[in-house]
Amino acid sequence: MSALSARAQEANGEVGSVVEQTVGDIKTVASFGGESRAAEKYNNAIVAFYKSEVYMDAVLGCVGGFIQLVLFSSCGLAVWYGSTMIIKKGYSAGNVASVMTIIMNVTPALVQTLPCVRSMASGQAMAYRIFKTIHRLPKIDVDDERGLVLSKLRGDIELCGVSFSYPSRPEHPVLTGLSLRLLAGTATALVGRSGSGKSTVISLLHRFYEPDSGQVVLDGVDLRLLKLNWVRAQIGLVSQEPALFASTIRENLSYGKKDATEEEMRKALRLANASGFIDQLPEGLDTSVGEYAKHMSGGQKQRIAIARAILKDPKILILDEATSALDVESEKAVLGALEKIMVERTTIIVSHRLSTVRKADNVAVLHHGKLVEHGTHGELTSDANGEYSKLIRLQENVLQTGDLRDDIVTQHPQTTELDDKSSSTCPPSSAAENPSVDLFSPLLDEHEREDDVPAETSLKGLLGRLISRSDVLLIVVGCVASAARGVLLPAFGLAIACSISSFNEPPSVLPEYATFYATMFAALGAASVVISPVKQCIFGIAGARLVRHLRSYSFHKVVHQEIAWFDDPPNTRQTMHHPSSKSSGTP
Repeated sequence: MSALSARAQEANGEVGSVVEQTVGDIKTVASFGGESRAAEKYNNAIVAFYKSEVYMDAVLGCVGGFIQLVLFSSCGLAVWYGSTMIIKKGYSAGNVASVMTIIMNVTPALVQTLPCVRSMASGQAMAYRIFKTIHRLPKIDVDDERGLVLSKLRGDIELCGVSFSYPSRPEHPVLTGLSLRLLAGTATALVGRSGSGKSTVISLLHRFYEPDSGQVVLDGVDLRLLKLNWVRAQIGLVSQEPALFASTIRENLSYGKKDATEEEMRKALRLANASGFIDQLPEGLDTSVGEYAKHMSGGQKQRIAIARAILKDPKILILDEATSALDVESEKAVLGALEKIMVERTTIIVSHRLSTVRKADNVAVLHHGKLVEHGTHGELTSDANGEYSKLIRLQENVLQTGDLRDDIVTQHPQTTELDDKSSSTCPPSSAAENPSVDLFSPLLDEHEREDDVPAETSLKGLLGRLISRSDVLLIVVGCVASAARGVLLPAFGLAIACSISSFNEPPSVLPEYATFYATMFAALGAASVVISPVKQCIFGIAGARLVRHLRSYSFHKVVHQEIAWFDDPPNTRQTMHHPSSKSSGTP
């Protein structure tokens, strides 16, 4: 039971992961037309959970049948042995009946513990994983109070022969012997092709990971010797994909500074060029950004993240493609604000835009995890064959290609005009003007029509919608097995009454009666061993199939809802938790 419960929880976790990924990125799923693919992935994930449920019901049925076998066989043994004690030791019928009564009272108590066995096994499996996580000692402990705290931080950063590969891919090194120095109070731009190791350098500075070899040094002190909480408090990060929590703008800003005043928040928003659109919101700073900040555009999220970093007032500022989601006008304003706050700070800029890189004091070019060039923008562009110059030419070619496309559109306005005319052709607004609107109405499932929804709340409507013909056949067979199992107890009671009355028979015939009733008890126990697992398995399969069908149908309907439906927070929360929650037990 413990092994099966652990397997069921693991399978259910996979099901929940599919739900969370699909609902969390529902716009991406919808844009690629992946609703059916997501539903198919969900159905495949739920099969493993379904099988675990059926296996557990089979185990419960076997255990229940075995316990009844013990009960019936024990009573048969008591009848046979009790008759022997009456003949040889002079026991009375009352003594033997008392022993049988004790057996009958104790064994059902064991049977009643069966429902608890499943819960205990599930709890044991869950507790194992929980305590394994609790007792695990992280290699980088954020709660470790040990470590040095520098009285005055200058912001000198140096990477000395750093080599690193991610734990999930140890065979693919990301950094190989990287040595780089970032002077305090200067702005250094990290540039390079995708996969060159720019973001990895940022992760190592935050101590999200430890280098495989080499050192990351801050003001001459190895980063591993400094207090982790203090180090991260000195670093402000604005990433390419800013993360905003499902709360208000004010609460998101408070992550930068917990006790920030209204004026400090307003000032940070003005510097980030975000106060304009926030002042236009009905609730201002108390506006909710929604789940995954879906109520905000990419540029708005980026500016709020920049304001959060400004509010933190860090000594080291990291801008990881911080202006990638902004338009030209907003980028210009934000860059002006960033230039103001970059004064007297050690700034690391990761960007592909020349408008950001040009103004950096130093430019470090990474290639395959190594530093291949280092210097100012002017120094690096002087080498026409250098890696930095190649990156600039590549970007300029992309920009020229984009300008060429714009010229083509400008030279052929008639094409655009025709497209506009064709796109402006709207379908008729009524069914009378467009008879094909109602063609598919007769093909709709009667249960899917809005007028029929209230009828589904009746017992007949629910059973008719959820139970298929094959399930009905299973349930009928299960009811027959249940009826057979129900006959066992009255037969057992009758056999007990007859066996007790036989204790008053003469000693010459008593052994024959005892052998007969002992055999009857054994036969009842053998029948229980067969009937109980069959009953439990059949109902377990029917119940698990019902739950699987209901969850699959619900998820299929959820992913096919319009996007506006997901904007309502209760719908998102209900979808995240309800369809992926473990069933409390099969009927």
